[in-house]
Amino acid sequence: MTAAFRVLPAQLPRLAALAIGLTALTAAADTPDERLIAIRDGFAARRDAMLQRQVTNTYPRLTPDSDDQLFSWHKLDFALSALYLDVERPEASRAVLDVVARGTDQRIVEGEERFHWIAPLLIRIHELFGAESNHFPGRLTAEAEEGIRRVLWEYASERSERAFYAPERVWWFSGSENHDAQRVQSLWGAAKILSASPAYRDRPFRDGNTAPQQYAALNAFVKERFRQRIAKGLLAETASPGYTKYTLACWYNYFDFGDPELRKLADAALAVWWADWAQEQIGTVRGGAKARVYQGESAQTARGDSAAAMAWYYLGVGAPRNAHPGIMGMATTDHRLPLVVMDIALDTPGRGAYEYRSRRPGLLLAGEAARHARDDGMNVLDPACAGLVRYTYATADFILGSWLLAKRPHADWAGISSQNRWQGVIFAGSDPDARIFPQCEGLRNGKTYNQYWSVQNRGTMIVCRLPGPPFSKQAGDMRVFFASSLKRHERDGWIFAEADRARAGVRFLGDGPACTWDDANWARSRDSAYPVIIEVAGRHAHPSFAAFQEAVLARPCQIADGTLTYQGLADSGTLTFDFAGHRLPQIDGAPIDLSPSKTFDSPFLQEDYATGRVTIAKGSRRLTLDVSGSE
Repeated sequence: MTAAFRVLPAQLPRLAALAIGLTALTAAADTPDERLIAIRDGFAARRDAMLQRQVTNTYPRLTPDSDDQLFSWHKLDFALSALYLDVERPEASRAVLDVVARGTDQRIVEGEERFHWIAPLLIRIHELFGAESNHFPGRLTAEAEEGIRRVLWEYASERSERAFYAPERVWWFSGSENHDAQRVQSLWGAAKILSASPAYRDRPFRDGNTAPQQYAALNAFVKERFRQRIAKGLLAETASPGYTKYTLACWYNYFDFGDPELRKLADAALAVWWADWAQEQIGTVRGGAKARVYQGESAQTARGDSAAAMAWYYLGVGAPRNAHPGIMGMATTDHRLPLVVMDIALDTPGRGAYEYRSRRPGLLLAGEAARHARDDGMNVLDPACAGLVRYTYATADFILGSWLLAKRPHADWAGISSQNRWQGVIFAGSDPDARIFPQCEGLRNGKTYNQYWSVQNRGTMIVCRLPGPPFSKQAGDMRVFFASSLKRHERDGWIFAEADRARAGVRFLGDGPACTWDDANWARSRDSAYPVIIEVAGRHAHPSFAAFQEAVLARPCQIADGTLTYQGLADSGTLTFDFAGHRLPQIDGAPIDLSPSKTFDSPFLQEDYATGRVTIAKGSRRLTLDVSGSE
């Protein structure tokens, strides 16, 4: 057995060796091809039903006080839906003309560029329905098609700087990651479309380059960005429930409208992203650590996670979803999931219990040049993508995940990584919102930066608020959220909770009574300098709720000189946490590894760090992706 991951006792009867030298779970027979293909083929019916609803009752609603962005989203959602279904062609083209007539000066907050929120939809409509389309040519009127080209020229010709899009700058982001993704895709799509137009292809942009020159630079830049993302951990806005859809919308445009090489790279990136998602969700509710999860409903419920809405088209799981403008591109794409990814997503019991480690980008690049770039609104990430690891312990009954990182100043991190980090446990069962998670109260605007650090092994997590500046920013008291559906019982300093298929215990450490209750859901630490312990186990692990409590209460726990030593349940081992100092947390005496040798390391997703060679596997299914350029 390799050291890539540890197989738990319940898995031992379920092992099957793969040629790549790792051990994979086959807890149940492979989901039959015919079932997966039927689900995959049902994508078209699910999409068409949504598009018909969009034609008759477009989302988002248009009201007399709708701002420019909502106005454009409404019009373009209608146009894309109608033209895809080949109905109401004149009305759809007029809707496009209504949008382009407003030009590029579309903003919600004065001074903030907003056109890139709608440009990917304009590009999709042009590429799907224009006269020279390879998909549905001629559905868009010539006037509307020219209107799109005109507004894209207005946008791209004033914003293009070819020299900026050099391959060595793929980890530079203008503002947030999803904003940058939309901006780059908008400029790429504009350059591609204008390059094919006799009226525009020879006209110089602001920087003196022509559309074909700009397209060549951007095309190479985007390809290298895909290679780097696959090799080094995908996104800094990791698993963000609100923002990921905007970045993925751009990937779908690259897949549908890029050249063969770019299409292959986008396909690989989407396969890896969805495999990453598939192994960390139960019924499309994603567990594991996340970035940029706003406090409130986004953190407390599953409803705000757009990945579930996208998964409905792919997998047919859950209720029919509305069509946010950010997922309209995905809903009308030709992309489909590989059968192995579908199998991982749908066969929760067959996945068994396993650990998953992955490296993620987030640290800012040090040095004077990077600091100057940050002064100009750029996030310049360290291309080594070290120092930040997601650890997830996944079972069919619960998924517990955390961020692993060193105690370092918040200024070392890009805000797109450190803002409103989320970690905790989600539970399988009748309530999709059943969860427990620690969260520092957000000060001023409800946003925290670099709020805590942690250690976790299997079902045991310890988390502590990082002290204020320079370590954390806008992070108030440590609190823990308990979903209303959980049965709770307090005993000997612990808060115990029971879900349909798992149990948890939470202990606030400190002198005297360690927590108070803000309301029915939130427990607040009396002294956030001390850590919080979270223990989670499946119901099958103990004969009763009382027996689980006894097992937790019997755990050795000692604090001396600002260091917590705690013996976790079952085989979680001994966790040592120097919460008052700077030493890395330890598991059984060994410091946690923040630069592991693998980018992705689970029974289902494997990649040696920075190689660009990824294996997605389950049972007898295996998909190998190679974006290293060495094929």
